[in-house]
Amino acid sequence: MRGERWLETPIGPSADRWVTVPARRRVLAVARTVTSTGRLLDVLPVLRDDFRVEVLFTVAGRSAFDDGVHEFLAAMQARLVPWRQVRRTRFDLAISASENGALHQIRAPLLLLPHGAGFHKFVMSGSDSGPAISGLARKQLVRRGRAVPSALALSHPDQLALLEQVCPEVAPRAVVAGDPCYDRITASRRLRERYRRAFGVGDRKLVVLTSTWSTESLLGRHPRLPERLLAELPVDEYAVAAVLHPNVWHGHSRWQTRSWLATAQEAGLILVPPTEGWRAALVAADCVIGDHGSVTFYAATLGVPVLLASDGGGQVVPDTPLAALQSLAPRLDLGRGLRAQLAEAADEPQPARYAGLAAAAFAEPGRSAHLLRDLMYHLMDLTPPSRPPRTDPVPVPSTRLPAVTAFQVFTEVQDAPTPVVRLHRFAAVLDDDTDRGTGLRRQHLAVDLDEPDERLLESASVLFRRDVDERDWARGADAEEIFRRYPGCRVVAGVDDAHRCLLRLRDGTSLLTFIHNGRSSWSVPGEALASAVHAWVAGGRSPNDLGPEFRLRLGPAEVSVVLASSP
Repeated sequence: MRGERWLETPIGPSADRWVTVPARRRVLAVARTVTSTGRLLDVLPVLRDDFRVEVLFTVAGRSAFDDGVHEFLAAMQARLVPWRQVRRTRFDLAISASENGALHQIRAPLLLLPHGAGFHKFVMSGSDSGPAISGLARKQLVRRGRAVPSALALSHPDQLALLEQVCPEVAPRAVVAGDPCYDRITASRRLRERYRRAFGVGDRKLVVLTSTWSTESLLGRHPRLPERLLAELPVDEYAVAAVLHPNVWHGHSRWQTRSWLATAQEAGLILVPPTEGWRAALVAADCVIGDHGSVTFYAATLGVPVLLASDGGGQVVPDTPLAALQSLAPRLDLGRGLRAQLAEAADEPQPARYAGLAAAAFAEPGRSAHLLRDLMYHLMDLTPPSRPPRTDPVPVPSTRLPAVTAFQVFTEVQDAPTPVVRLHRFAAVLDDDTDRGTGLRRQHLAVDLDEPDERLLESASVLFRRDVDERDWARGADAEEIFRRYPGCRVVAGVDDAHRCLLRLRDGTSLLTFIHNGRSSWSVPGEALASAVHAWVAGGRSPNDLGPEFRLRLGPAEVSVVLASSP
């Protein structure tokens, strides 16, 4: 088994022979799942730059969701101690963000952290005693009548009453220390535009779908919701991202998760990785559709409009801040159009609606790093460094962005005094019988020549290729071959790296179009210019009557487009 070879340095019988920095205190970071490991990484930076302290990691036994933990730790390049060696080694402090596992076997003061936004969910305890409150499972917190943790961090003093009710032996060891995850999210708000650029949002609205795990989650109840949302929202007005609980990714496997959402990704779904990126997505979001998970709660505390697609089916602990959110947030009505509900949610004064949630869940905002560092050094019997700890923003995501390669394009054309073409584009890989509410009847299919589905290529009126070489494309040989292969095609277009669009019509007319005011490529991509020209000529108009300049309306953008003959 991975990690089972005992370490010889920096711990072990002969470790003194091999170490370079003889640390005075050794901290054991106890991982169990990807979720709990991520929580540790919010706290451990308070120990940075202190050569007196060394941190090692271990994995606390088996979990239904332990897949991915070793890979996560390996990617961090952390030193991993096998559990058998942990049981025989003294440490000066152990930190865990999960109460599960044989934590009572650790020979060190134990600091227990919550792995969510408080203690607000019931989970099955695996015994005849029925469900337990996640994070406060009595059988894990108390062994042989004695409290296991030396300190239990609470994010708010109101949680103490719940702790006294379910586990009074641990209550005297509770310490209110705020929420380091919440502090990092709020510290990240100044980077909102950077996050939006990283997600490729541009001027569009970003809708974030978030699902916890279990059959009562958003994904468990409504697995087709991502596809439906993408089918109803124009790609030039909305971007859609999905944040799934790591237990979804690692309970069903990364491969299976991507496979289930493959068509949604082809339609533009941004699939946020399970280890990092979800907090940046919340900061960047214009609306969140969620459930009873912590991510939905964090979104509401930021003042982001929230729609609930699932209420948890009785998994929410009554009289908690999450229960309050359940009573405040509007429900997503799957019997109505989704776009209209997003607009209604955006019109609500969100800060007023959710004003009390953060205050009810997170005490000491902005001070969690200070409080936790003081507590950790106290447990280690060590004087804290004089330099204050830092609360860092979350990193800018490096998520792979999907490229939509086929569009169902609804069009409207106005002739005078200046020609105006309006486009509404939707991902064509999804069902085309969706009521998209555009009010426009005329439509066509525009497809990238790299599209893998031959049926879409054969049905397209506009075929385009991105990143072409202008000189090669201008010779027209490629266009002639495309027209021969796809007799239904009326316009062939090549988009160069300057986002200019070189078009060839079936009658042999060659045109060059480009945006007059220099909008960036995500605002008005070059292939949209080809659809605009096709919309004009499909009504029997001459391309000569469209130029030398016309107006194009695409999503939130309206631009001037120059149209010229091309040799």
